[in-house]
Amino acid sequence: MPDFDVRLEAVQRLRHGLVRFADRQSAAMARIEQAIARTQVALDHAEDHWRRTNEIRQRQATECYAEATYAAAMGGWIDCSSYQQALYEAEMQLTAILHMQYRLAQRVEAYQQAQTHLQDCLEFDLSRVITFLDNILVGLEAVLDLRSVVVPPPTIDLTGTTPTQIFFYDASSEIGSPITIKPVEEKESNFGNAERKG
Repeated sequence: MPDFDVRLEAVQRLRHGLVRFADRQSAAMARIEQAIARTQVALDHAEDHWRRTNEIRQRQATECYAEATYAAAMGGWIDCSSYQQALYEAEMQLTAILHMQYRLAQRVEAYQQAQTHLQDCLEFDLSRVITFLDNILVGLEAVLDLRSVVVPPPTIDLTGTTPTQIFFYDASSEIGSPITIKPVEEKESNFGNAERKG
């Protein structure tokens, strides 16, 4: 039965493919979670760095402005533009980091919603499909086992019989057990007897 073997193999391959798909999706989600965590940690560290840098550059710029004010009062002049530029760059960096954190939070929220739906499909829907295929495989493998069972033909003892005898056998005999043939004496029909009497 080639068709049966093909169907059995097809079900086995389908189940194997679904299991591999579930495993790969679970592994992919784990990697995504790790990537999100690493990104969040990196952004947190960047935020801390640029906040400290802002504080330092703000203090430097303030000190420069104070010295420039004193110098101007004494008729001198101090250029604080470099401190001002450095402070501006630090502020822009901090603003960019905060913006990236906000966008990451939005993306993570959207991903978690989709991830929850996918996880439910893997744990419930796909699990039910795999269980259904397992039940099919159990049935198909049971049929395959039956195909491998060799039932010996019944043995018939024809000793002492003639071609003109009529036989019958016991239908309740078990498979593989000898069938006892019992001769039945031929009897003339009433129609035949009537003809000879006439």
